[in-house]
Amino acid sequence: SLFAFILLLAFPTSYLVPVAVGFSISVKQKVLGYTQLQKWPNVIGPYGLLQPVADWLKQFIKDVNFILASSLSMSVGFFYYYFYLFK
Repeated sequence: SLFAFILLLAFPTSYLVPVAVGFSISVKQKVLGYTQLQKWPNVIGPYGLLQPVADWLKQFIKDVNFILASSLSMSVGFFYYYFYLFK
């Protein structure tokens, strides 16, 4: 009958479309993940021994730039307030 024919055509497409969408999303995520891989080592120094020094230096430079970009009086005031609270 016509109804059975329509069901046979409708059900495979109703299952294939979500599966195809899922696979395409999975492939897209894999490709985007592979673009994030680094080709060079992400550690500093032999065996990563200088990594803490590099991290400290990076954070120090960020903090100095943040303080220089902000109001100097606010920075000094916060410094004294912080050490007054926690002495």
